[in-house]
Order: sequence, then structure tokens, then C-alpha cells
Amino acid sequence: MSSVRQWLRDGVQVLFTQGPKAFARGVQRVLRRELAARNGEATAAAAAMQAPAQWPMLCWHLESPDPTQPPADPAKLDVRGWIAAVGDIEYVRFADARAARALDIALAPRPDVTAVYGMAATGFSASAPYEGVSQPGTLTLEFAVAGRKHEIVVPAYRPPTDVAALKRAKLERLRHSLQCPSCGSRAFDESPASLQCRHCSAVFPRSETALDFLTPELRAAFDIVPTENVSSNSYDGEALNIIHRLRDGLVLDCGAGLRERYFGNVVNYEIVPYATTDVLGVGERLPFADAAFDAVFSFAVLEHVKDPFACSRELLRVLKPGGTLYCQVPFLQPVHGYPHHYYNMTTTGMRNLFGDAIEVERMGTFLFGQPVFALSWILNRYAQGLPPGAREEFTAMKVGDLLEPGNKYLAAPFVTALAGATREELSCCNGLIARKR
Repeated sequence: MSSVRQWLRDGVQVLFTQGPKAFARGVQRVLRRELAARNGEATAAAAAMQAPAQWPMLCWHLESPDPTQPPADPAKLDVRGWIAAVGDIEYVRFADARAARALDIALAPRPDVTAVYGMAATGFSASAPYEGVSQPGTLTLEFAVAGRKHEIVVPAYRPPTDVAALKRAKLERLRHSLQCPSCGSRAFDESPASLQCRHCSAVFPRSETALDFLTPELRAAFDIVPTENVSSNSYDGEALNIIHRLRDGLVLDCGAGLRERYFGNVVNYEIVPYATTDVLGVGERLPFADAAFDAVFSFAVLEHVKDPFACSRELLRVLKPGGTLYCQVPFLQPVHGYPHHYYNMTTTGMRNLFGDAIEVERMGTFLFGQPVFALSWILNRYAQGLPPGAREEFTAMKVGDLLEPGNKYLAAPFVTALAGATREELSCCNGLIARKR
């Protein structure tokens, strides 16, 4: 408390010239300032400790092993992949000492990856007989960029790859975790073709490959209509790490879309009966018991949900305490309906959506959500919404031209000739005037 010591030294003069009361008031003022400063430092430190980590500017891909495909050599563990990052990759190594001895990692540049992502990319490869690797489940490959350590979970196991068999085993495993989306009962009468709720008598079709909880009532209540749009995205490295770590658990992929890889521990939940769909239903009424899943995914889904607050409550309800929620929601993306598009979100909106029921570990703009993707998407869609003459005028403009205030261009052909559907898709702000019924 250097300011207090300074006052005590300087305060002697105050004591003799202004008296003991003035001296005491001076000491009190200094103490209050010192305590406020200390409290401010403590608050800032606590806030820094509690602030969620930011997404790093990097990505990785594990090319082998792929547990959804049969290995080329069943007796050998073949590890191959790449890391692309903004910054130097300081090391790549296995965390397990025995694996590190058995699997000698070779590194090499990957110009093919750099050409796609624009970042320096390093490929890694290693192979060894399975018996030389100590852990039969997963291995952890560590790497560091800019002093920060990251992990790639390597699935050092060989599960069955027959999709039909995986589907049957998964649906059998789900039998005791089902819940009627209409009334919440967990008691069903089963037949080869259906499940019937014992409480409300609702009937849900079933087959060897899927369960259908998407009743006509739920379709009507949440505006579920047929769509020709196909939602199909790949899992990123973070999602695959969760899947591989939970190989003996269950992961709910809510709004999974059509998955290019089918995992036996991931329940693909959808409104569309894709080939990889396991369960049909709506996000606002999940047909699963409380705490049924070890992790829950929601990737580019909540903007398409009619009631995202109800859906978020359901996602948390079916997630086990301590389980992992991995959620991605667009903010500055144009309208894209699968089949509808309702709400985009800020990070504050996402935090508000899930409330105090979660402890945030990381939040912010991930690599493939960088603003440059929004710029590219909006500019491309804008150009595509113009007739040929106005399109050429627009694409010939410089970035500096577009930094002018929008009102400067209100009469320009690239504004007046824009298609009505594109105006709605890229609208800066929507308005509503209505009369109460």
C-alpha cells in the first residue's frame, strides 16, 4: 500500500499544520482509494479468469484412421492428417509416452491444403502395429501454435463399419431413453412397425433404420414443410474430438443434416429422412429422456427453429450434467431456408439463450465464421440478384466505393434493379406495421 505509506510520510506536516482531524480524514481518503484500486484489480483479474477462451485461427483434419471406414491394414495403426494455422506450428507429438516411441511422426508441408485455406499447412504421418500402442481406445496428438497447446483425438480402435448394423444397435440402445414428445411419458407399447405411448396413445412409426416422432400435430405446430434443400456439412476437428472421446457414450446431433460419415455413437436427429437420419422430430420437443446424452451438437440449426428458446431448453434437458454443448449459430448470414430461416444471433444472444445453465468454456467467432465469409457471401448473392448490365457495374466497383454511405447509391441501377427476393435475403433491416386482431 505505497500510497498509504506516502501519505503517512507527507501527513506529518498536515498533522502539525491542520490538526489531527484533517490528518485522519486524509488517511481515510487514501485508504478508500487504495481499496478501490485493489478491488478493481481483483475484479479485472477475476473477469479475465472467467472470460471464455477465443477460437484460434487454425484447423486440422485427421485423414487416417477413420473409424467409419475399414482400415487398409487391420493390423496397423496408420495416422495421417494435416494442420493449417496462422502462425508457426511449434511441435507435433503424441501425449502418451509409449505411443510416442512406437509412432515416429514425420512432418511435411501440405501445399494442397494451403491452396484451399490460405494458411501455412503441415502434414503429419506415423504408423505402427496396433500391439505397439498402449491405449486401445484413443490417442492424443498434441501440437502448439503461438505458445498455445491443442489436441487431436486419434481413434485407435476398430469399430464395425456396416451402417445397417450400426443403426440397429444404436436404435436398440436408445430404447430405454425415449420419451413421448406429446405428453412426456416414457412408457411405450412396441411393435415391429410402431411405438405407441401408453399415456396419450400417440403412435410413432418405426423401422430398422429410423424412429419417426414427427407427428402431423408437431409438423403443423412448428411449420415443418417439405423441402428440396439438402443440408450437408462436415464435422470440424472440435466435434470429431468430442465424438472420439465419447466412443462409449452417446452424442445427440440435433439438426444433423445428411452426414457424409456415420458414427455408431452419434444420434442423427432431423426433420428430413436422409439416409443417415436416425430419429425424426422437432427441436422444440425432443423425444428423449432427461440427461440421455453425454454431448449435444447444434450446428447452424437454431436460426431455422421456430422457437429457439424452447429448443435450447430441450437441448439442455437431454444433456447430462457436466456434458458438453457445442453450438454454432450464424450472425451476419443471408437468409437461407432449410426450410425456414427465423433468427440469427450475436454471442450475447447465444449466452442469453442458454442462460445460467451452462458454464462457457469458449465463445466467439470460429475459423469458418470469420467476417470475410459474410462479406463474400453477401457480395456474391448481391451480384447474382442483379440483371446483367447492373451486375457488371456492381462487380467493377472498388471496396472504397462501397465504403460510402448507402444513401449515396439509392438511385443507382445496382440498387434499384436488385431482385425482390435478394432484397429480402440481404436486408439490412426489416419493418412491420400491423393491426391487432
